[in-house]
Amino acid sequence: MSIRIRVSTVLALVLALPFWLAGPAQATPVQFLFSGTLNSVTPGLPLFQVGNPFSGTFTYESSTTANPGSIPQQAFYNALTDFTVTIQIVPNAITFSTSKSAPSGAPNSVVIENHEAGGGGIDVFRVQALPPFSGSNLPLFLVTSAVVALQDNSASVFGPDDTIVPLPTSLNLSQFSSELFGLNFANSAGDQFQARGPLNNLVRTPVPEPTTLLLFGSTIAVLGLARWARRRLN
Repeated sequence: MSIRIRVSTVLALVLALPFWLAGPAQATPVQFLFSGTLNSVTPGLPLFQVGNPFSGTFTYESSTTANPGSIPQQAFYNALTDFTVTIQIVPNAITFSTSKSAPSGAPNSVVIENHEAGGGGIDVFRVQALPPFSGSNLPLFLVTSAVVALQDNSASVFGPDDTIVPLPTSLNLSQFSSELFGLNFANSAGDQFQARGPLNNLVRTPVPEPTTLLLFGSTIAVLGLARWARRRLN
């Protein structure tokens, strides 16, 4: 006895395969692109000058559970997976870049403070990347941290007040009173240096998810399988 299988049946089964393999989505990465211009450079830090433009990205897992801080309004998240920044050094057209990758989520790398509006506190959103960094091309100076910090003096950007809130999947600079990027350095003597400046842009950018990549690869495989099946049936 022979069993005939239609090409359409094979196609439907293979198309469904990636969804069965992937199961329910767990990781929810979000990535933000930021840019601005340096307005403060510690004397003695080479190459950097006020007016140098910078741009970068940071990525974190927005589904990360909060670790309560020392006050009820404060929460820490082991969420950061990537932080990259490039600073264009003019007029020499030198590009400084550094990046950090922490696939498992860097400890306490994202901080949110959600205070009561009118209660005297401020709302804070801060992303901080710590060593090790890669790609740094500033001789004799080690990058010790990279920070993006947003502050709302009215304490009204997060809510409800005085509660731990989930990590945001969108951020709007117009909601904050100040927006700052800072890159910190140390030399061999332990002296501290900083290059920093306000943000003029912060937007969410798409992050390819593993399920999407799997579906794309499966689709290519399906096309090849369908073509082979047609040849077998003809």
